[in-house]
Amino acid sequence: SFLVSRSFSPAQVDMLKDLNVIPLVGTAKEFFETLGSAIVQFPTLNKVVLKSNQGLEGLLKVVGTNLSSTNRRHIEEFYGCFRPVRSLQKTAHFRSFFLLGSEPQWEDIANDFDAPRQFNADLMNEFQQSLRGNDVELFAITGPAGSGKSTVMKRVAASLASLGSLVFFTHSEELPALHHFEAALELLPGRSVLFFDNASLAVGILADYLAAAKRSVRKHLFVIAGRTHKLVERLTLLNAVVRVHERPVPDLTVQDVDNIIDVLERNHMLGQLANTPRP
Repeated sequence: SFLVSRSFSPAQVDMLKDLNVIPLVGTAKEFFETLGSAIVQFPTLNKVVLKSNQGLEGLLKVVGTNLSSTNRRHIEEFYGCFRPVRSLQKTAHFRSFFLLGSEPQWEDIANDFDAPRQFNADLMNEFQQSLRGNDVELFAITGPAGSGKSTVMKRVAASLASLGSLVFFTHSEELPALHHFEAALELLPGRSVLFFDNASLAVGILADYLAAAKRSVRKHLFVIAGRTHKLVERLTLLNAVVRVHERPVPDLTVQDVDNIIDVLERNHMLGQLANTPRP
């Protein structure tokens, strides 16, 4: 922030610096005249919102900016939980903790800290085939804790987005009300893939979401992930609404293991396995 005054003592300047306050010597009239000449036109509220939330700007570009206030509210509520997935860009000098056991971040996926898996390729083929159809379908990625569900979800979501699919991802602890969700689906310009990495929180409203998607003109694809014992009973109920495909996370293939070793070797994290024969 800025503090305008006719004078400041050296002690005051030092104290203000510690508080991250910039002292400006002058009068209020001089300050506002200078500010007014520097800013020819103040930004509108809409521009401020979009500037401070660039992801929302991207979504509004997708659905169009000529929205009524009601439809804009639906989109904002939807976006508050579902973020559009875009083609990821590598980040130079990114420090990842993924290989030390941290939850996967989008930057980890962008910088290829996850190893390629056959399971990812199989899911990609299935999703692309489903997108060529015209039915609402639900894919459930199940497995125990630490089996790689979140990593698989983010990698496949990023891969679909890179091929031009409209993809949204949520791991929010809250989800939009049903009427906001249903209205937002109608505003999307094409069939989309919706990833839920919070299935334990979403299952309560998921049946209603699926029913709303069936009423929509465009038939969207749903993907959830969760621990097997928490989803097994729910999947039967959801199957009564739409077709459910359960896909348990499989054990690693030999090629998967080789790919993991390659990633660890590339990042100098083989530890005691370094300089040992590949077998």
